[in-house]
Amino acid sequence: MESESRERAALLAFFLPLTRRTCEELSVGDATVSAYLADVLTEFARTDRLYRIRAPGGSRAWSRC
Repeated sequence: MESESRERAALLAFFLPLTRRTCEELSVGDATVSAYLADVLTEFARTDRLYRIRAPGGSRAWSRC
């Protein structure tokens, strides 16, 4: 569990400056928006979390693309 926490912190530390810079360059959002985006990217950076996403019928949501 501790390794997951460290991994999450490292991913967040990676994504947060990127989302802040991108929001600033695009003149959208603020610190709250960039923090939220970084959090979402951190959550789905792990493939086990990404593959949890399913379409309403239970199939993988991206298989229809």
